[in-house]
Amino acid sequence: MVVNKEIWSAVKKHFADFNEITQAKVVGFAEHLDIEAEDINDVSISDDECTFEIHGGEYLVCTDEEADEKSKEEITQLLWAFNTDFIAGHVPKHINASMIDACKGRYEDSNDDILELIKAGTGIDKFVEEAIAADGRGHNLDTYSGDEEEIRVDCRGSSTTTSCGFDFYIYRRF
Repeated sequence: MVVNKEIWSAVKKHFADFNEITQAKVVGFAEHLDIEAEDINDVSISDDECTFEIHGGEYLVCTDEEADEKSKEEITQLLWAFNTDFIAGHVPKHINASMIDACKGRYEDSNDDILELIKAGTGIDKFVEEAIAADGRGHNLDTYSGDEEEIRVDCRGSSTTTSCGFDFYIYRRF
């Protein structure tokens, strides 16, 4: 998207201490939510530079790599909630569905045990890769609707001297 120069100007002014990628995230976020330039100061950014808040709503605005990292974090914390058959495909073959269900009966308290079983099987990276392939990143990162919104920010509206464009992924948390 070619971005409104007023938005870029407001972002550069209000978020001057942030790097160009984070500023571009704010621009994309503003354009995505139709935030006006004069309201850009209502946006707050957490220390991870991915979590954005405005008017009581929380969103993740991530690069592709950041979205993958955040997905892995979320999936790793919610292993106990995955379908037993899906887990069974990633643990050592001598662990059967009944054993997994017994473990899952402890809900969140079983997460570390399930993680260790997966590490002993196909590994957590393979598990995460297949979980994302099956459900998408939005399933775990967008707690509002399960969607992933992709945006491209064209930096022609910024004062940068290089040609640039950034792809970001937005997830509504609540």
